[in-house]
Amino acid sequence: MKTMDVRIRPCTPDERLSHQSVGFHERMGFERVAHFHRCGLKFDRWHDTVRMEKIVE
Repeated sequence: MKTMDVRIRPCTPDERLSHQSVGFHERMGFERVAHFHRCGLKFDRWHDTVRMEKIVE
């Protein structure tokens, strides 16, 4: 059994992009395993990071 891992961080100040990315990966079978709140500072604004993974057999 192998695990695929993806970490999603906003790359622009537009929050919709990160929500769209999470939704895309959920549709591809990834599930959220962690949500780190206010862990990255970009453009003078704190952002969350979501960690997702998918088990591939």
